Formats: sequence, C-alpha cells, structure tokens
Amino acid sequence: MNYIHQYLNNRNKDNRISFHVPGHHNGTIGNLTLNSRSDITELSDSDDLHDANGIIKQSMMQYKYFFPSYTSHYLVNGTTSGIMSAIYGTLHHVEKPSVLIIGAKHKSIDHGLKLVKASGDYIKTSSSDDELLSSISNSLEQNEYQLVIVTNPTYEGYSMSIEKVIKLVQSKNIPTMVDEAHGAHMILDSDYFGRSATEFNADIVVQSFHKTLPTLTGSSMIHIHDVFNDKFPIEYFLSVFQTSSPSYLMMESLDQCFSFMKEFDIHYFKEQFEKLLNMFHSYGFKTFYEDPVKVRVEYKSYLGKQIEKAFYNRGIDIEYSKDQYVLLIIPLFQRGHHFPIDRLSDILKKVVNDIESYQSKLNRSSNVDVEKNQSFDFSLGFQLTSLRELVTIDDSLGRINLLPIIPYPPGQIFLQSGDEITNHDIIEIKRMIHDNKHVQNIIDGGYIYVRK
Repeated sequence: MNYIHQYLNNRNKDNRISFHVPGHHNGTIGNLTLNSRSDITELSDSDDLHDANGIIKQSMMQYKYFFPSYTSHYLVNGTTSGIMSAIYGTLHHVEKPSVLIIGAKHKSIDHGLKLVKASGDYIKTSSSDDELLSSISNSLEQNEYQLVIVTNPTYEGYSMSIEKVIKLVQSKNIPTMVDEAHGAHMILDSDYFGRSATEFNADIVVQSFHKTLPTLTGSSMIHIHDVFNDKFPIEYFLSVFQTSSPSYLMMESLDQCFSFMKEFDIHYFKEQFEKLLNMFHSYGFKTFYEDPVKVRVEYKSYLGKQIEKAFYNRGIDIEYSKDQYVLLIIPLFQRGHHFPIDRLSDILKKVVNDIESYQSKLNRSSNVDVEKNQSFDFSLGFQLTSLRELVTIDDSLGRINLLPIIPYPPGQIFLQSGDEITNHDIIEIKRMIHDNKHVQNIIDGGYIYVRK
C-alpha cells in the first residue's frame, strides 16, 4: 500500500488553504514548474553542487544581487546542514571551544555544538534591547568565545536589534553566525519586514528559504562573508553534512525563487495583506504582528487549540497554536498568485460559528520556558548508550534522560540528553501532552527513555 502517496492524494483533493510552511502555500505562490523529468543528477552536461563550475555555480552567483558581500551556497539538506557546517567549519580545530548563544536556539545548534564538544553560555532574548545588549556585553567581557550564534528573527517573527548585537560582538573580533531561518524574506523590503543580518556584515547567515519563500521544503541557503577567515573550511564541510546526491528539483526551486524575489512588488503585497487582515477583523478576530509574514490570531477568550481545530475542520491549515492564539504564515502575495483569498470570507464565517460552539475558557499559559540564561557544557558530546530503560514519565524522576525532549514546532530542545529529570520537567512534559503538543522522543504518548 502506498501510504504517503494515498495520504497526499486525499489531502490534495480537499483543496485545503495553507497558512503554514512551505512558502509556496500548496503551490499557490510563486511559479514552481517542477516535474519528475527534472529529477536528474550529475550528468556530463549538468553540474555538481559539491564542485560547482557550471549552471549551479551561475545560479548561486546571481544571489549576489541581494547579498553583494557574500558567497551564497544552496542547501539541499535544510538549514540544519548549513548550521552544522558553519559550527564544525569554525570550531573543528579548537580543542575546547567556547560559544555564546543568543536567542531561542533550534535543536540543530545543540547537535552541532555536541559534535565539536563545546561549552559556553546562553542568553535569552530579553524584553528590551538595552537589557539584552548589557547581558551580551557582560558575557563578552568575562569569557573568551570562539563563536557567537544568534537566532533572529524568532519563530513568531520578532526581532532583536540585530545591528547593535553584531557590532558589539564583532568589536571583540569574534566570528558571528546568525540563524535567520525565519527571515529569508526580509531582504525583499527590510523597512517593512525587518532587517537581515546580511545588511550588517555578519560572518555567516543561514536562511530557510522554504519557510516563507516559494521553494521546496528543505531548500535553504547559507551566506558566508567574502572576507571571513573560516570561509574555506565551512565550504568544505557543506559537502560533509549534505547528501552526495543533491536534488536538482530543490535547486531548481531555489533558482526560480531568484526571479520571484527580484520581481517582488511590495505595494501589491501590502494591498492583499490589508485585504486579508480586514477580512479576519470583520469576523471578530484580533491580529498581532511585528513581521507581516507571521501573524498571531486570537478570537475572544478561546484557546489556541480550539481556534486551530475550527480552522482545520474547515480546510485551513495554520502553523501553530499556543495559549489563546494561532500563528499564521502569510503568503507573499504577488500578481497572478493562485492563493484562494476570495474563498476565505465564507469559510471564516463558518469557522467563527464552530469556535463559538466550543466552551470558552481561560487557560493558564501553556508556554514551556526553554529560554533561560544559563551555561551549557557539551564537552562529553552525544551521551547516548544502548543501556537504556523505557519508563513512564511519572517514574522518570531523578533518572538521567537519554533522548532530547523536543516540542515540535518550534524545535527547541526542552530537556537534553544527559540531563537529570526533575519534578518541574515532569510537570511541563505532562502539560505539553495534555495540550496535544507534538513532542519528539515521548514514546507511545507517555514513556521516556532513561539510562539503565
């Protein structure tokens, strides 16, 4: 039985509306013209991503138009492969690397740091820029770091003062890598969407094009500053951490995305965006955003999971639900798009009726605090062992966790491999399960692997 094929066919027949990644939104945004005949490999007249000298090199070089101070590389194993390559390329030769991490980090950052057995400090994103810059300055004065990793913007589209952060770090001559996974679109109009770290000469910037731009899932880019000292080893490790058989379909989608970006009309997007917001507001929804591509939507005092359920049942996929809101990824509307915005009005009316049939109730925050200023020590690397035991979450108190516990989305590690499990951990894990969150490495809905 073709399980995946049947699922996708059935889903496509439903003609669902996507406010979810990837950025082509069910093929309604951009001009992806892909077919299986384009799924080729390294032929005598094509090119090799890992030794690009022809069409792939030319395709990547055109991005100099947007990133003039950088050498840009296609990533076909997602932003994860770029992050791992950047960390390993910068730190593989350092005996005991020390790293400063700023902002909510994706699990791939932890994995890369474990590979190089790094230790260091983590600074959460503060409510004020002054507080954040003060914390960074104090850490830089008290420690000798070989790399600073910044995550900006956040999963929900909020940005720190990235220019000030980069200037502060580079004043100490420390390499800076920015995980800009959720901000690949910002370069289209930085005054409207937010400032990209590439505007301020960060040494390395990694972007998930597929999250907001019309490319295939997993297609990303890494931009390495032309004068960065460790450019050469990072470029080498791109071939280590990526498949030796890169997908031409993914690279073709990145190639076509360049034309989409170059022709992007911000005025048309604003018109369609306002039309969309007015539609939501007319049915009583409230909207909040800093980046117009990431919009939080609330409805009265209903829970996010209730709003998500109503949207889903009416054929609308949202990105994420939390507390009393859902997060929508807004399409990058352009003339000729096929996003069914005109169908939304009738659907939203039905969504509201469905929501109001639920029992409205205020809820304590379901936010799991994975952001704490703290030190970390990955000098032992990955602490996995075949000597393991599967226990209930309640019976895991005081045991050593084996596999990282990761709420997904957004993919930030809540409990590390090697951490001792506390009562607070158990309460938060059970809360996530109760709220129907997808949590990686929770087995059969209520079990966890611990060291034997």
